[in-house]
Amino acid sequence: MTRLRRTLGIALFIASGTAFAAATPAWVARSDAYTQPVLKDTGKYAPEESTELGDESFDGAVSDFKPRDYERELADTERRLKELRAQRAGSAIRRCARTSTSWSIRARRRSPR
Repeated sequence: MTRLRRTLGIALFIASGTAFAAATPAWVARSDAYTQPVLKDTGKYAPEESTELGDESFDGAVSDFKPRDYERELADTERRLKELRAQRAGSAIRRCARTSTSWSIRARRRSPR
C-alpha cells in the first residue's frame, strides 16, 4: 500500500510539472516570435553562435566566409531591424518603452546634480 501511494505521488508530481510547463505565458510566445527570425539570421552567418544560443538546426553548419560576408550580414540585419521596428510600431512594447523613457527622464530631472 505504501509503495502504491509513493508511486501515485510521484506520478502526480510529474504530471503536475508537465501541466505547468506546457502553459507558456503570452509574453514568452510573443518574445519567441520576435527572437526566432533573429536567431535564424545569426545562424546564416555564424551557426556556431546560434548553436550556443540553443538553436540546434545549425549544428552541422560552419561560418560563412564567402566574399563580402560582412556587407551581406549587415544588409540582412538592417532588413530584420526594419521589420522589427514595423512590428513594434503598433504593439504594447512601444507604449512600455515610451513609459520607461519618460520615467527615466523624470528621474533625471529630480535627481540632484
